[in-house]
Amino acid sequence: MGQLLYETSLTTTAGIIHCESNRRMNPMSWYRATPRKTEVSLSDRKALGRILMTGAPRTLAVYFMYDVKQVDPSEWSSPPFTPTLVDKPGLGKALAGRGAVNSKGPQGAFLAAVHAIRGAGRKLPVNLVFVCESEEEIGSPHIQQIVHRPEVAAALRKCAGVLTPSSAQGLDGTVTLSLGAKGVVELELVSTGEKWGRGPRLDVHSSNKARLDSPAWHLVEALASLVSPDGNTPAIDRYLDKVRPVSAAEKAMIDEAAKRQSEELLKKQLGVRHWVHDVSYRESLELLCSRPTVNIEGLVAGYTGPGGQNHPAPQSCGQDGLAAGAGHDGVGRSRKVEGAPGPTRLRRH
Repeated sequence: MGQLLYETSLTTTAGIIHCESNRRMNPMSWYRATPRKTEVSLSDRKALGRILMTGAPRTLAVYFMYDVKQVDPSEWSSPPFTPTLVDKPGLGKALAGRGAVNSKGPQGAFLAAVHAIRGAGRKLPVNLVFVCESEEEIGSPHIQQIVHRPEVAAALRKCAGVLTPSSAQGLDGTVTLSLGAKGVVELELVSTGEKWGRGPRLDVHSSNKARLDSPAWHLVEALASLVSPDGNTPAIDRYLDKVRPVSAAEKAMIDEAAKRQSEELLKKQLGVRHWVHDVSYRESLELLCSRPTVNIEGLVAGYTGPGGQNHPAPQSCGQDGLAAGAGHDGVGRSRKVEGAPGPTRLRRH
């Protein structure tokens, strides 16, 4: 086994997983890395993983992302960054903590399994190449420093596929294995009277709306131009051009999944009553697997505190997420979303 994968830019979550690995499992001689906030030099590198050569004819890449989203502690029944066993109605004992499902829990289980197999003197049926990072939630800005290194790229070219350990189990115990993922491009759109040159640059009384443009309404109209009137179909020209049709083999797997999975339980798990356009469960699965999306992740304008303030917002901000599936040139299409004169007017493409 040779050292292969190296540190890019680590947050404090790196210390968490390394500390836990060293203390409890030490599965592959991982080392605690020094947290970094910006660019790092690969000459100052620490091993994050290894290539496990077992002499097997096939090799798999294993992708780890061990960073997590921010939390609101008030929404948690236990400290979010302290793994805690809790009683969940209908489930029994469950592990609660940020990353327990996405994705430190599954990754820890995977490493424990690798360690157990090797500890028992057995060989893994495949060779493994680990690619590990702590910046997935912010778009993986430094992962290219890893995967484009000659020795890493050479190892990855031998891989038959990429495995991402995950936890996907229904309330009835059904386990789902995902065979792909949608890539995401995130955008932040800001509408401001000062930069636009129209509308107020400071708080004014709402009665002035009769004679002033509104940055907030400007942003709403720009966002609405991205989708159909019901908000369910992307309306960006050529965004759907390179979507690969669902193959016959994939349709067969969707058919089988629709038979095996409980639609009622999944709706309960998602907290929904209807699928879009009231389609069948089987069609909802095909949409999930094949349809690119345009989402509003956050939208803020003006005063949002208790009561109200009679001022039109001089600035508004929206965060969008564009998700594209397999066979789709998501990066190329995302470049079609551009600001036109007037900082938030999105051109209809």
